[in-house]
Amino acid sequence: MNERHKNTTTVYIAGKSYVMSGEESEEYMHSVAIYLDRKIDELKQIQLHFNMDMITVLAALNLTDELFKERERCARLAKALAELEAQRDGEEAAQEDDEAVDMPAAAPYVGSSAMPVSGVGKKPRKKY
Repeated sequence: MNERHKNTTTVYIAGKSYVMSGEESEEYMHSVAIYLDRKIDELKQIQLHFNMDMITVLAALNLTDELFKERERCARLAKALAELEAQRDGEEAAQEDDEAVDMPAAAPYVGSSAMPVSGVGKKPRKKY
């Protein structure tokens, strides 16, 4: 069985203490809690007449909005990267084709004299 180590730490959000437990480092969990606490504080300063429940819901909505926008940004970046990689792959394939064309073609020349043969690849003429 694959057991992962869980870290446990106490964080403070909106003046209350919470015990967090997870696979992330304690520093990471504290950073997340501090970020949320600051978002709540910002809303408390703007919405002085809202109760704490409403402020935490607004904070959750704002954070969800940030998350959705970042996901959209990541999707756009992934698409742009895929397009650039496809363009690069196409340019590499074209370069390989160009290198293959640079090699002399033997088809128009026959025999050891290497003289061009006229009419190669043309339909035979009708005799009248």
